[in-house]
Amino acid sequence: MRRWRGVVMAGAVLFAGACGSSSSEDGATGTKAKELTPLEAVVASSNKTVEAKSSRMAFTLLTQGVQGLPGGSLTITGEGAFDYAGRQGTFTMNVPAIGGMQVGQIEAVSTGSTIYQKFPPQLASALGGKPWVKIDLDQVGKSAGIDFNSISQASSGDPTQALQFLKGAGADMVEVGKEQVRGEVVTHYRGTIDMNKAAAAAPPEQQQTYQKLAQIYGQPLPVEAWVDGEGRLRKMTYAVDLARLNLPPQAGAGQKPTGNLNFTMELFDFGAPVSVTVPPADQVTDFTQLLGTAGGGR
Repeated sequence: MRRWRGVVMAGAVLFAGACGSSSSEDGATGTKAKELTPLEAVVASSNKTVEAKSSRMAFTLLTQGVQGLPGGSLTITGEGAFDYAGRQGTFTMNVPAIGGMQVGQIEAVSTGSTIYQKFPPQLASALGGKPWVKIDLDQVGKSAGIDFNSISQASSGDPTQALQFLKGAGADMVEVGKEQVRGEVVTHYRGTIDMNKAAAAAPPEQQQTYQKLAQIYGQPLPVEAWVDGEGRLRKMTYAVDLARLNLPPQAGAGQKPTGNLNFTMELFDFGAPVSVTVPPADQVTDFTQLLGTAGGGR
């Protein structure tokens, strides 16, 4: 359990903490993203997407060259649906075997800054013996020396985390061209994300926390965004050089991470209904209890 603690902490940082010019024409006359500059279109897509209320999503998380990870690489895929207004969603993750240990499909429920994950039976016995594990990212963050408080996007199944990042799009944003995503014509943009700019664009009560997150990332993030004719984000990719993260000592278990993380997300079926059921308390083990057990073990 102890060897995975640093991985979980770093993962919590990366997922915790996934608009520019807006005119009176923006909502009234249906201004299209193509009428905006590349920077304006990408930044505006953040709010335009949330205005859709909900959507389905698919994502891929690829790590490469990570020290301590068998083979150095890992690909996790997932899909689900998210209610932007209610800050809740449900999704599944497909995790390959790690070091000979079979993981498989993990069901998850996201609500606010809390994630409930249902692990396969072969792992449940090592995780408290109950089907579900509760991960409160605020608590995990504090254990790692990171304050996730007031970041509404602090969960790995919450696409609004990535949408918040788009508010930090840089002046280097350019239009690549017209393409298709899931059969729809979209405009492809490429540039970088400035996390300090994203922090400045956050609501006042969240700015300090996002500034801390910007310090952790410590780098501009290469980003690509695909925006549809309604100004909504349809696809996004960004990359993180893990060696440039400024993690507190607790988060990295004394070791500086290496390698790269590449995240891809697609959003579709806007307005789709989202049904979320939190598992009963007697079926849940709190992850902080597992950390305490691991910290006390030898």
